[in-house]
Amino acid sequence: MKTIVRSKRILEALKAFRPMYDGLMPNYLRDSDFKNELIIGVYENVVGSIDHCIIITEEGIHFEAQGEWIDIKFAEIRNVNCPSSKEIEKKDAGVNLVLENGRNVTVPVWGGSGRFLDVFEFSRFLARVVEDIAV
Repeated sequence: MKTIVRSKRILEALKAFRPMYDGLMPNYLRDSDFKNELIIGVYENVVGSIDHCIIITEEGIHFEAQGEWIDIKFAEIRNVNCPSSKEIEKKDAGVNLVLENGRNVTVPVWGGSGRFLDVFEFSRFLARVVEDIAV
C-alpha cells in the first residue's frame, strides 16, 4: 500500500496532522529543503510552527531534534516501538525507531490526551509503511 494511502487511513484522524495532498503547504515550509520531495503531510507538535514538527514524505520523515534536522528513509527503519509507560508519564513521548545501521532514534509525537495519545497512531503508521516496503 502506498504511503499516502496509509497516511489518509491513519494520520488524518489526528488533530496535529496537516495533509498536503493538494500541494498546499504551510508558509513555514515554502522555503524549506523539503519542497523537492513529495510532501504528504506535516505533524505539528507545536501548532502552526516548524519547531518540532515531523514532515512526512513519500520516502521518509524529517524532524528536528536538539537543534538539527534528522532525515530517515522508511527503508532504513528496521523496528518501530511505542514508548514505555515511564516515557509517556514524562509527557515528551515519541516513537522509538531502530535503523538499519543499529542507531536508535526517537521521533517526538506529543499530541492527543489520555489513552488516545497520537504517539500510538503515529507508530502504527510507521510500522505499516515499513511492512509495506518489506513486502
